[in-house]
Amino acid sequence: MYIDIILFAILAAVLATNLYKVLGKKTISEDIASTKKNMDIEEDKNIFSNEVMDYSQKQIINLDKDFSFSVFLDGAKSAFNLIVNAYKNKKIQNVKEFLSPEVYDNFNKSISKINDKEKTVNTFQIVSLNASIIDIEVIEKLVKIKVEFSSLQKNILENDNNSKEVKDIWVFERNMNSQSLMWKLIEVSSK
Repeated sequence: MYIDIILFAILAAVLATNLYKVLGKKTISEDIASTKKNMDIEEDKNIFSNEVMDYSQKQIINLDKDFSFSVFLDGAKSAFNLIVNAYKNKKIQNVKEFLSPEVYDNFNKSISKINDKEKTVNTFQIVSLNASIIDIEVIEKLVKIKVEFSSLQKNILENDNNSKEVKDIWVFERNMNSQSLMWKLIEVSSK
């Protein structure tokens, strides 16, 4: 009777050890997926400033396995172009859904001040645009990404071609639990 119990215990230990050897290892497909994700992060390194920590990048990847920093930055550039053009054409209400209420109000106030002081811009164009992620903040499921934009903006007035380099810092925010993939612009500052 005791011998049966001891034999079953030994058999159970051997089975548990063999199961651990098989189940405790990564499969080839898991290893390839992990390597691919690490390569994606390595490729995206050039879009980050030196201050952005690997830890912050990995926090976002942990919240959304399909998140791509280069796709985010392309979207941020598109949003920048869209919002700045709406602002310059005094049609900020067309991009209200992309802005936090505070940013929307500040843009409206700024447009009102410009209407009183500035000449009318016949044409506006962003000639070149570069962007990099300078900070990432993750608080539970809420992610804030700070992006620095460097753009060459050209105002074409009636008798004056005027272009200038502008550096802006914008902060985009998104709750990663949200069904919406839209990032909101919550803060704008200039350098």
